[in-house]
Amino acid sequence: NQNKRNKIKVINFGSPYFDSFQKWKKKRNDKKFTILYPSGPLMDFKSDLQEISPEKNLNHRNKVLEFIEKILTKYDSVNLLYKPFPQTFLNDPIKIRFKKFIDNGKVKIIKDNKLKEYYLNADIVLWDTISTGFGECVASEVPVLVFNSEFEYEQLSERGKYVNDQLIDSGIQFLNLNQGLNLFNQIYHDKCDNEKQMKSLQNVLIDKINPVSEEKWKINFRKYFKL
Repeated sequence: NQNKRNKIKVINFGSPYFDSFQKWKKKRNDKKFTILYPSGPLMDFKSDLQEISPEKNLNHRNKVLEFIEKILTKYDSVNLLYKPFPQTFLNDPIKIRFKKFIDNGKVKIIKDNKLKEYYLNADIVLWDTISTGFGECVASEVPVLVFNSEFEYEQLSERGKYVNDQLIDSGIQFLNLNQGLNLFNQIYHDKCDNEKQMKSLQNVLIDKINPVSEEKWKINFRKYFKL
């Protein structure tokens, strides 16, 4: 019940997993700008009553694809590395919608599991929701954008909305197509507020992700439990 939930205490000792990610140091190449898009799942049904419906999820995916399509059409130097969510590529709309881009090489489908390496070789990583992968990008310090759905945003707690509002205000997350296109244009032409973005990501890094070494994690654990 609610009273029992209120008594639960979450202890953040830090994350050796996030600490394991190599830092992004890629230099900009004016002739080739790479977007990495590891997509979320395309579900056939809801796993619980609060989860987004398959219809709304597909609608959001098509909005994300429209966003990417407009970018690929407008910017000749932009290409896409697409990592489909495991076991969902069979019904993925990208195969039909982006056929011409796949055929001409502007879109490449990734089928291996080497995201850590792809992070380091991308100019920006695009997510369609806030996920563990977003945290990996923050830990790697790779430039990142999130085209989140309004449904997912409305499901957040007040604290969750506060954090997400910071990401929106700093130009990292957006909820509609035109806002996203404007943000990408600023990023592509190097006119975004990098200082504001870094401050917002640092808040997420410290408050939510907290990368620490395995030794530091053990120290934090022993200190808390007085071992």
